[in-house]
Amino acid sequence: MKRLFWVFALCVSFSAKADLIQMPSPMQSAPRSLIVVLHGCLQEAGIMAFATGWRQVAQEHSFAVYFPELAKGQHPLGCWSWYLKENQSHQSGQLYDLHNQIQKLKATYRWNHVPTFVVGISSGAVKTAGLLSCFPNSYASGAMIAGLSYGLATNENAARQYMRSGPPKEAPQDRPCQPNQFKNPIFMLHGTNDNVVNQRNSEFTVRDFLGQNVTPTKERRAIGGMTTEFNSFKIENELKALLVRVEGLGHAWPGYRDLIPFSETIGRQINLPFFDPRGPNATVLITEFFEKILKPESGQKPLGSSAQAQR
Repeated sequence: MKRLFWVFALCVSFSAKADLIQMPSPMQSAPRSLIVVLHGCLQEAGIMAFATGWRQVAQEHSFAVYFPELAKGQHPLGCWSWYLKENQSHQSGQLYDLHNQIQKLKATYRWNHVPTFVVGISSGAVKTAGLLSCFPNSYASGAMIAGLSYGLATNENAARQYMRSGPPKEAPQDRPCQPNQFKNPIFMLHGTNDNVVNQRNSEFTVRDFLGQNVTPTKERRAIGGMTTEFNSFKIENELKALLVRVEGLGHAWPGYRDLIPFSETIGRQINLPFFDPRGPNATVLITEFFEKILKPESGQKPLGSSAQAQR
């Protein structure tokens, strides 16, 4: 029986803390890709590893998965401070530190040639948008769940406004980095009942990255008891963005139902912040999306049609 290997690494750029790295076994010379998973508010690296299902994905797809964690005390709710101007730079601040942290990890394991993908939820999703925008040549793709685009706000009041009411009419032109400099495909997922981040931010983010208005093709399917709409944004017949809307989903990472039998085993329900066992399995959808980038010849099977995405 194959086992999973867990490694704990000491962060260099943030204050001393343990981040979680997961590798498939048996150990290979290098994984097929590195997935960086960024938590949101009221979450941490361990919760993301436990509740998202990336543990199984690492094993099945020969991925390494890295779960950075914000140092205690940097934010009262454990949020990435994406709305502070000093944390939106490619030369200093939190975004710069996070990128360097990822690059140092790759250098330590001699993974410089390994494609790197970034995934985040909520404030982690905005941080994902920042990494793609400010370091566009370092990442193969990114997936953002219930987030906003990069650099829309430069103070907490503006951040709350855009989260609650939706994005500004136009993206700021004086941002240190520009999302449309990232040329690879991106993935967005948002629930229609999100009362923390207005769902209009998801389509704004897609158009911010594409740099132009593109009319998507739409497909609706029932997955995991929820109607799920797939919006494919193509330029010259090439998929550049996929926006997944899940009807009835709140501010949450949907579809990881392995928590249910675990709850039954210990005799009480497990409730983790911003996870929902209903709907499509977001981790599987993201993995299928990334696999299409790693292996463009892997076929045209629609995302979400696999049995794994629906259970």
